[in-house]
Amino acid sequence: YFRIIGRTKRFIKLNGLRISLDEIESTLRAEGVAAWCTGSDETLAVFVSDRRHLDGLADRLRGDLKLGSRQVSAFCLAEIPALASGKVDYGRLKEIAAKSADSDETPAGDDLLSVLRRALRTAEIDPDRSFRDYGGDSLSYLEVELALNGSGVSIPEDWDGLPLRDLLALRPSRAQGVPIQPVPLDLVWRLAAICAIVANHATTWSVGGGAYFLLVLSGYSLARFQGATLFAGNALRAMLVTLMKVLAWYYLVLAVVELAGTRVAWPWWALLGNLDHSGGYTKIFFYWYVSALAQVVAVMCLPFAIPPIRRWASLRPFVAGCVALALVALAFEQLEVHAVNAEGRLRHTVGALELSILGWCIFFARSPLQKAVASAALLGMLLFHWDDAAPSVLAFIALGSISLIYSFRLHLPAPAARAVAYGGGLTLAIYMLHPFVLALVQRAGIAHSDPNWPNSWLFAATLAGSLLVAPVAVRLERPVWTRVAATMQRHLSTRFGRARRGL
Repeated sequence: YFRIIGRTKRFIKLNGLRISLDEIESTLRAEGVAAWCTGSDETLAVFVSDRRHLDGLADRLRGDLKLGSRQVSAFCLAEIPALASGKVDYGRLKEIAAKSADSDETPAGDDLLSVLRRALRTAEIDPDRSFRDYGGDSLSYLEVELALNGSGVSIPEDWDGLPLRDLLALRPSRAQGVPIQPVPLDLVWRLAAICAIVANHATTWSVGGGAYFLLVLSGYSLARFQGATLFAGNALRAMLVTLMKVLAWYYLVLAVVELAGTRVAWPWWALLGNLDHSGGYTKIFFYWYVSALAQVVAVMCLPFAIPPIRRWASLRPFVAGCVALALVALAFEQLEVHAVNAEGRLRHTVGALELSILGWCIFFARSPLQKAVASAALLGMLLFHWDDAAPSVLAFIALGSISLIYSFRLHLPAPAARAVAYGGGLTLAIYMLHPFVLALVQRAGIAHSDPNWPNSWLFAATLAGSLLVAPVAVRLERPVWTRVAATMQRHLSTRFGRARRGL
């Protein structure tokens, strides 16, 4: 009996691709990187003796060879093992790689480093900077949160403000039983808001309010993730990072609707759909939120392009937010926005801006006095500008905002926390795709086969369908988005570098 136990030649097969280990070594050496490769038909392992060559090596090979995050590993050894003949002991290197893969002492670093590079759209990570310093967005935050949760580490509270070296040094917890992880309530509210939006569109339930709180969250996230970018004077970059992915989805949806034979009026292409009163209700009206969000982000970011305003706001961000909130409240009265119904008020740029600036103030409310002022501003808005809104709207704005002001957190078992983070990462795709799913549900006859069909069935079918298609869409768009974001990052970095040198 003969049994194949390995290859005598120096090549492996990964994902059906024949990879020459000697060719990889020679390519790296031509670039000045002394490396030794080994592996199997499951993984590729690369060893270097100079630690300077280790950083980014695994990611570079994954990209060049189109391999998965767990299929390439890079190691640094002070001394490369050799045989008695003086040749490299590749068998010993293979044992070291296999032992490392089986060990539970591996830090969270390697996979997390790849996630951080993708989420922050940069090839090199400065370990002394934090996630916030890099100006990540709320969706990339959820991607990193999910990676941290999946690596089995104990996630520190407010990890996005810690130096990245502290995150990369985290090791899996050895605690017995199911570990408990903190979950920020803004994430829970985001999921609740998306569910409310789906229910509001698919049923006759009075469950509005999800979009209201998403606007509060937009201002909160802008302050949290783009505050440092805005204070540095990069208003355009902050706008692009915040809106680029949302607008990419939005214009793709509009193109699909046009190709399907439904004409999309010009205000929707011009991001003025929230102000479109032309009538003729269709499901395209579900996307008014994107227009309102784009207008709000532009109005909040552009003042930071003016140096005196930027310097003052960077020194007193909470005061600046309160002043802006007062100005918007004055515009609210002068333009008589309060005269329209609550839904029209929300779709009005001034009404949406009021909610988003409240979110900005909430993030920068750090002292007890500032938290009290933010709470008073919230109460005043609800009493004077949103007093006729539905109970569910008031509940979303009031309860969600209070949980942000006082930094409430929910502690869940790690699997549940991971599920919440995973769901949070799908919210954009669910929002963009649920009208299509709803249309399919209605065409299947669920909505019209029986006039008394329960709302609960309509909601469950639409939400379940959205949850099925959203992960597929996210998986398809991720590699495309990674390339686009990296290209934009390079162009923006070059442009702002030239602008700084010119100044």
